[in-house]
Amino acid sequence: MIVSPVAIATFPSLSPRRRPPEASTALSVRVRRLQWVAITARELGARPGRVEGDVDDRDRQEWQKDFEALDRVERARVEFGERLCAASATDDPATLDQLRHGKAFELAHFFFTFKAMNLDGPNDAGILAQIHNDRLVALSKDKRAMKSRGLTQDQLLKAHFTADIQPRLEMIWRERPGALDQSNLARFLFLQMSSETARKLVEACCAAGVLERWRHPAGSKVVISTGFLEATMSETLRAMRRDIAEL
Repeated sequence: MIVSPVAIATFPSLSPRRRPPEASTALSVRVRRLQWVAITARELGARPGRVEGDVDDRDRQEWQKDFEALDRVERARVEFGERLCAASATDDPATLDQLRHGKAFELAHFFFTFKAMNLDGPNDAGILAQIHNDRLVALSKDKRAMKSRGLTQDQLLKAHFTADIQPRLEMIWRERPGALDQSNLARFLFLQMSSETARKLVEACCAAGVLERWRHPAGSKVVISTGFLEATMSETLRAMRRDIAEL
């Protein structure tokens, strides 16, 4: 199946000259989707019995803009991963693969939240824990959502910050706002990824130089962002917003 020149002109990301080698897998998914949409649109336009004016031209243009906006959102995630790789302190293939992984975007999203919500005070860890627990409680009451995520009540309970866990969270945060015990970071990311995925991402980000990690005197591993994840997320989102605004 070949993408037409019109499709390439409309969606420049399809052009082979602009395809980042590392993003070929994610891009191929978009190419197939765009090919399907282009073919479907042609078939719809040529469908026997179609009456001119069935689809308002203005409405059709808005649908196209919506689709271009969606494509730009997906490209932003790919571009974010490429920016991390470009700034990485290591060229290790396994590390770069982790940085390109979609979950790296989720990890950055979490740290970006601190900046966006001005959560840098010595007592803000308690706010984060409360938001996290409230979200889990709300999810536990939505049986359909739990089923779709494949979660059990027991799993949700274990992901809570309890009276015996939260003091350590708050102690480490007070010592250095933004710092988290690695196990508590995985707890915060419970709905986004497994604890093993979180561990691998943290190791990759530390190797890349975008996270710092050290051993706390209490024995736990502590993680904090260098600020690069948040800045890169902001730059990527602003570029995406500008592109969408021009549609």
